[in-house]
Amino acid sequence: MTSDECAKCQMEVTKYKFVKVPDLLAWADNKINVMFCVKESTDIPRAITSLLEYNASHRAYLEVHTNDYLELEKNQVPHWDEVYYVVEMYSHTDLMNILAASETAKKRAILLEFSHWDEWVDVVDDVALAKQNGFRTFAATKDNPITATVDNHLRLYHAGFDVAYTYNLTNAVEARMKVNTLHRISPP
Repeated sequence: MTSDECAKCQMEVTKYKFVKVPDLLAWADNKINVMFCVKESTDIPRAITSLLEYNASHRAYLEVHTNDYLELEKNQVPHWDEVYYVVEMYSHTDLMNILAASETAKKRAILLEFSHWDEWVDVVDDVALAKQNGFRTFAATKDNPITATVDNHLRLYHAGFDVAYTYNLTNAVEARMKVNTLHRISPP
């Protein structure tokens, strides 16, 4: 998918239209980190080169499915090991495949996303296992991300997740402040 094609897309459950990758990366420079969800495996090589081309490999990450991620090294996709990834997992098997990956692959996976975490058999154990192996964990509220409540977010933190994915920033910040206070992290 090209930048022009992306700019025509609308984000699910919102009226937000995407901006072109070069424009977003230019705007975000020295402000925030960016995560790009790459849904088509055929788009991953171009996404990698885009991050390198725009000097963003240290501040932008690619979210990819587990199998697509593991295939990058296997197929020696150029520059795959010069960017960082959020690896989207759907099962315990996906987690075990990541844990069995090469050290290079493990170092490039900065965050493991537990998709549909509420359907996992032993999600708390799997989150703990991921953390014991040096990974940060990530999940979205199982409720609508736009209307997710403070309690929806707190459920993720109480399940052990490091990062909660949401569009409801107000409730997310309130939940994070409660968690920080509980953990004696200052400022809350």
